[in-house]
Formats: sequence, C-alpha cells, structure tokens
Amino acid sequence: MNLARSGTDVILTYHLNQKEAESAVAEIVALGRKAVAFKLDTGNVSAFGDFAKQVRQSLSEIWGRDRFDFLVNNAGTSHHAAFDKTTEEELDSLYHVHFKGVFFLT
Repeated sequence: MNLARSGTDVILTYHLNQKEAESAVAEIVALGRKAVAFKLDTGNVSAFGDFAKQVRQSLSEIWGRDRFDFLVNNAGTSHHAAFDKTTEEELDSLYHVHFKGVFFLT
C-alpha cells in the first residue's frame, strides 16, 4: 500500500489467494491509484508467456503505455523440513520459486 500512497500504480500477482489480491486492488483503487492483480506461479516458467501478454495488455488498456517503471520480486514459499529430510522434489520447488522463476520472469 505504501507504493500506492506515494502515487504509484500497481500490477500485483498472487499464487492462490485471489480474494486477498482483489482486496488489495480495491484498497489501492480507493487511494486513487490504478491496480490489477494476476494469478502467477513463479515456479512455473512455462506460464510466463501468457502472464507477459496479460501485463502488456493491461499496460496498454489501463495505463496507455507499453512499459512499467519498477519491478519488485517478492515471490516466496517456506519449507519446514530438516535439511536431511528435504527431498529432491522439495528442493527443486524451492529453487524454481525463489531463483529460477524470478530470474526468467525478470
């Protein structure tokens, strides 16, 4: 909300909680800013093409522009298994969300 309070419009993403994302958009709009929310799984690199199309379309239709000024990567998950109990699949999932996905999305 601080970005909106300082005069910045926002494109935000959510992974599972659409209701919270919609609530955040409503709060931003209530502050007089523009905002949209898109579902995104940063661990699924193959979905980035469709996501990029959504962003480009919103930038054009809502903001009348073709670029954005700031990018804040804040995707993340938590993992609560001991080091020696972490499976390869769990580690891959962490890597995809926390590094690979953010790298390729950026």
